[in-house]
Amino acid sequence: MRVAAGQFAVTAQWQTNAQICVELMRQAAECGVSLLVLPEALLARADNDPDMSVKSAQALDGGFMQQLLAESRSNDLTTILTLHVPSGEGPWYCVWCSAHYGGDKYCASCGTGIYSIEESSWQLNYCCDIGLE
Repeated sequence: MRVAAGQFAVTAQWQTNAQICVELMRQAAECGVSLLVLPEALLARADNDPDMSVKSAQALDGGFMQQLLAESRSNDLTTILTLHVPSGEGPWYCVWCSAHYGGDKYCASCGTGIYSIEESSWQLNYCCDIGLE
């Protein structure tokens, strides 16, 4: 099995990023690659803007995914990617400062939402006895 990783400098425009991803998918398929890994969403954060990944979230039924799905239908390539999706209205738990809050994913104490998780995830992972002795 041939595996490839597609790496590129992510831009602030989702349309440009989608075009680059589609081109990487085409190139990989033409080279006989079976699996393409696109890690950009996980790494797409400017050092001077820790919230870039939150701001650039893409809906699963939006234009970015539609372009990738259309290209995926045209070949036998399996593509794995991480994708930030828009978050809901909370409630939230900030793992950095331990604040619980509602509304938008933005912790006023920390000045960012990057350290926040859904309250249900906090209940499941941070406050429940898992029975280890």
